[in-house]
Amino acid sequence: MKNKYSMTVEENIFVVRRNLADYIWKSVYHAGIEVSYPKVSVICDGISVDGMKLNEIDIIINLKNTWYFILENLENMVTFDEIVKINKLIFERGTSSVQKIDLERKKEVEKNIKNILNIKNATDRALTLMLYLMKEKLFCAGNKRTSMMVANKIMIKNGCGIISIPIQLQKNFDAELCNYSKNNKIEKIKSFLYENCIDGIHFR
Repeated sequence: MKNKYSMTVEENIFVVRRNLADYIWKSVYHAGIEVSYPKVSVICDGISVDGMKLNEIDIIINLKNTWYFILENLENMVTFDEIVKINKLIFERGTSSVQKIDLERKKEVEKNIKNILNIKNATDRALTLMLYLMKEKLFCAGNKRTSMMVANKIMIKNGCGIISIPIQLQKNFDAELCNYSKNNKIEKIKSFLYENCIDGIHFR
């Protein structure tokens, strides 16, 4: 697999900041909140809106804060503990929604994460880790959002673009994810994501 985009870290961060409201809108829509893009954009600007539940507004604000955390901590290695931290930020509570897992399984997950992080190509590495974490369902809630945030950290750090699933393709993605979870065959859904769900700019 080749990287679809080749940007500097600064260029990739520019893309994130320019399109942040759009990425958040697609994520919350995928989480089942059918809110318009203008409302998400206004909330991201710190302005309150009518007609939305407080928990829905909180989800948007938490995603914005999580994006900021990602951008401010690009140099940190991806670890199990950081993945838990990202999930905690998404829900902004005293503890994350991590499932109770025994020490043996935690060690297995940490080993698998380490192996995935050894994949040479950054886009392949990010997509593989995202799909692995989604399939493992380490958390009681927010597995897709958490996994995508972790993957996007890898993408941005390597100037490879942003993983963002268009609203019109979210049902297709869910179907592909379901198939992958059942048969453990990753190449089809990885190709789907590569072709349809990576955003960026060819600056040069």
